[in-house]
Amino acid sequence: MTNLALSIIILWLVPPICLAFAKSKYLIKTEKFMFWFIIGAILLGFLPQHIRHDGYISIVFLLGSTIIFHLLESASRRLNESHSRFSLIFFTIFLMIHAITDGLGLGITETLGTELGHHSHNDHHHHTEEVLAYSIILHRLPAGIGIWTFLFPQFGWRKPTLLFAMITIATIVGFLGANLEAAKYLDGPQIHFLEYMIAGGLLHFGVHAATKGKNKASATKPA
Repeated sequence: MTNLALSIIILWLVPPICLAFAKSKYLIKTEKFMFWFIIGAILLGFLPQHIRHDGYISIVFLLGSTIIFHLLESASRRLNESHSRFSLIFFTIFLMIHAITDGLGLGITETLGTELGHHSHNDHHHHTEEVLAYSIILHRLPAGIGIWTFLFPQFGWRKPTLLFAMITIATIVGFLGANLEAAKYLDGPQIHFLEYMIAGGLLHFGVHAATKGKNKASATKPA
């Protein structure tokens, strides 16, 4: 439960951090630094372990999952630019799916990873799950900053706060879904597929946030 609690605590630290440091240039710099750190963890920690276990097809799987998240994010952006009434709904559903996979990743680490890690042939799983868990926990801060600074100027504090609550619930649902009874079904190709999807989502958000050059809207007060 430690990783789950940390991910939730970090997420809910975002509103006071944004409100306290909204005018500081270090807020966005900190966000980008953390995303670069997460990118490094995926490319230097997660990927090499999978290459040793699955071969270089791992690169294809990771890129494929990253592209899937890129296409979903692009669709959400197009809806937003068209001022479609479905844009916020799509954005919310997308975040809920991402939060559930985050919870699954954390649950695998603390339940399946702990149990399976006792066996030598599952050391690979245990290590890569730890890398994913640390990346999920750390990415909650910059991702939360992105969500808050995107929604707060338009809608005030109520909608982003409600969205944070929904993300929290979705994360808990995902965490509870990764229980020991499911270990035999998630061991092997299934757990690898889930790991690639989680890592691809983290990599997409990391590259997108770390490389964008424009400043975000102020989070000091709503429009």
